[in-house]
Amino acid sequence: MIHIGITGSTGLVGSHLNYYLEKYTDEYKPVLIDREDFKDDPSTRAEHGTGQRKKLIDKLKVCDVIVHLAGLSNRADQKEIYDTNVGLTRKILDRLESLNLCPKIIFLSSVHRDKDTPYGRSKKDSELLIAEWGKKNNTPTTIIISPHIFGESPHIFNKSLKPYVGSAFATFCHELAQNKPSTVYPIAPIELVYVGDVVVSIFNASQNTTLEPVIYLHGKHTQMADVYSLLKYFRDEILSGKTPVPKDDFELNCYKAFLSYV
Repeated sequence: MIHIGITGSTGLVGSHLNYYLEKYTDEYKPVLIDREDFKDDPSTRAEHGTGQRKKLIDKLKVCDVIVHLAGLSNRADQKEIYDTNVGLTRKILDRLESLNLCPKIIFLSSVHRDKDTPYGRSKKDSELLIAEWGKKNNTPTTIIISPHIFGESPHIFNKSLKPYVGSAFATFCHELAQNKPSTVYPIAPIELVYVGDVVVSIFNASQNTTLEPVIYLHGKHTQMADVYSLLKYFRDEILSGKTPVPKDDFELNCYKAFLSYV
């Protein structure tokens, strides 16, 4: 049995990855690492002095592979993004170091890594930290660089979760489903990749004995205005009692994603 740790397990990619692994219960067991696991556990402070995160440590101990997805999106508070995202990466690596553990690490980065923004720098610096840790410990690591990700909302897996609105695509879906107005920029190019394709890439990387250092994912190049028009078409067809007819796989995935908000 291979234990795959998933940080950010309740987010868009984490939720879909956990669901995907249910098809392989005889071979893989997900170890879900959420926000609470990174918090200090006061009960361990007397023993460790600095309040090591016991919940995180207990989960890391059993992981053969760690898929690091946790972090704030580029829509979060700009003052918190860098420190939070890089801080989460450091916590994982520090805990592994203290435990003398060297699992494979797969990190989901972003095309924003090349931008001089708190989010972009947090992705780039996390990549460097993980790659350096891998070299130091002779452990394979993979950085998956993805364009903007879209897909069915995580709340379809857990009804207690709020609909995911951390991206423009998801926000459009949410607002259209609620019949709310959206802000759509006429010229806003974007590359979109379906969450299912991202999950397959992560899963394939977890199976490889020697991981590729860097994997670039590619998606559909389009305009956000066109995406909004497509989603609005789905909404209008549904309201009129019709079944939309997607023209290709991209439109089909967009339709499935929109349905998760209806």
